[in-house]
Amino acid sequence: MALLIEHVGTNTMHLRRMAVVQQRAYYSDANFMAKLQAVNLTRNWKIDFDANGKIVPSPESVRTIIQVLLNHRLHSEMTGDDFDVPSASPVAK
Repeated sequence: MALLIEHVGTNTMHLRRMAVVQQRAYYSDANFMAKLQAVNLTRNWKIDFDANGKIVPSPESVRTIIQVLLNHRLHSEMTGDDFDVPSASPVAK
């Protein structure tokens, strides 16, 4: 947690994002976390997990961790690229 706290600091935008991370609480959803571990390996996002499946932040992964816990990391089926996006609004069908 210390790395996340240091990264966020008093930056208002980061503080708002962390409030949303806490509100959405994807980290407490076992299915989300299992999927995150699988996608992390496939996409080589370099997020580390402990033996219990909990995220272990590193200076290199802090930004990525926040993006995935906001559900703001998206994959383009067209190009195969991953993108960090400002919103995770579903596309209307």
